[in-house]
Amino acid sequence: MLGSKTDPRDLYIAQVVAGKTFVDVGDLWGMVNEKVTVAAKAGAARTAMLDITPLDRPLWQAFRERRASRGVSDCQLLSASIDEPGLERRVGQFDVVHCSGVLYRCPNPLHTLSQLARISRVLTSILVLLPASWMIFSCVTTVGLAKVYQLRYIHSRLQLEALVQQIPAHTLPRDTVLAPVHLEENSVSRVGTFAWAGTLDRLLFGVFEISWSATPACQVVYARPDLRVITTHRWANGLHFTGFHDSSERCEPGDVEIELEGQPVCSSRLLAFTYQDQKVILANPLILAYPDGRRIEVALPLAVSLVQSGVPGSPLEIHWRAAP
Repeated sequence: MLGSKTDPRDLYIAQVVAGKTFVDVGDLWGMVNEKVTVAAKAGAARTAMLDITPLDRPLWQAFRERRASRGVSDCQLLSASIDEPGLERRVGQFDVVHCSGVLYRCPNPLHTLSQLARISRVLTSILVLLPASWMIFSCVTTVGLAKVYQLRYIHSRLQLEALVQQIPAHTLPRDTVLAPVHLEENSVSRVGTFAWAGTLDRLLFGVFEISWSATPACQVVYARPDLRVITTHRWANGLHFTGFHDSSERCEPGDVEIELEGQPVCSSRLLAFTYQDQKVILANPLILAYPDGRRIEVALPLAVSLVQSGVPGSPLEIHWRAAP
């Protein structure tokens, strides 16, 4: 059986992939859209999974286990960003390219489409799918969607450029964790030319508003695969801390450990920031606010050092909530 009988992607892949090379782009997370196993069972000559996730992360092991459970053994594992310059020289080209649920996470969807074309031997072999409701919605609102996409991309690009210019890569030690707090992400809603611009803005998220786009974007602009970003979905109403410990075995002596959205971070590796008036402002200090009124000020060594070198800094407050 080639996957779900009701999934048109499975049926299409089964029709075109026999005897051909196949790559699945960006479908490692949760493996909701993973189609390597479908392509392999349909007779693909060679399969590959391309994803931004580093090869030592547990998601790749989960992918191996999923393949094994479906009787699929051979698959090329490629850790790279689809937006990476010169990607086709690094990973080669494929007869069939599948990409699902990825475009709306990318800072510049048109660039991502061009990258998909570069790793495809023929343009007609690219299968890029979005939910049907999104397809219909974008058809009826083509002009407004294009305008808001453009503005959203510009806004995200300005944020990334400001981050790299004010905080160069050489100032960040290995495994630095970036934590955006209360960014100005809603400016696109002020577009008045299109009646649905505000609605579209609520559906098209900025680069730092969803966790699955923030880390890849920063890794690309910094050319640093070791960087990590902890953020939260815009609808979750801002970044929260979920725990605080004076010491931890995971941290160096003198460090404190802060849990951000359930993820532990050592204070010496953390750099929290906000973005206002086209400038990055560092959390100096970071203030942890509890519901009972307690407030803990945490000095982040990276921020202290950068502020001394001239990067703007200001006290930034985040609130506690139970771990997700």
